[in-house]
Amino acid sequence: MQARRLVIVDPGHFHAALVQKEMYAGLLPQVHVYAPVGLDLADYLTRIARFNTRPDTPTRWSFGVQAGPDFRDRLREEPPGGIAVLSGLLEHQAREVRATYAAGGFHLIQQRCRAGWTALTLARC
Repeated sequence: MQARRLVIVDPGHFHAALVQKEMYAGLLPQVHVYAPVGLDLADYLTRIARFNTRPDTPTRWSFGVQAGPDFRDRLREEPPGGIAVLSGLLEHQAREVRATYAAGGFHLIQQRCRAGWTALTLARC
């Protein structure tokens, strides 16, 4: 199986960084990040830098950042092989979000619902 690339979209909450506390077999260390310029993006990148430089079991993530007001348009140009996990969605938002990402070439791999919240795992094929 070919290694996949993690795609991070608008990491507006510290939970967005938690998936990168460790490295994973099958995921490339190069992460593509699409976000507006601002404090949320800076906070996310700082958290990952801390994971990369911690003394015990440091990670080795690197970034290709596409930041700006048109980040969603740039996401449509994401090459095949990317995996995006979108969480913190209310259940009633999931259908619209899936449709939006499908229009951009992302296909649903998994949808998990819990206590009114939804997480989507999508792949760029």
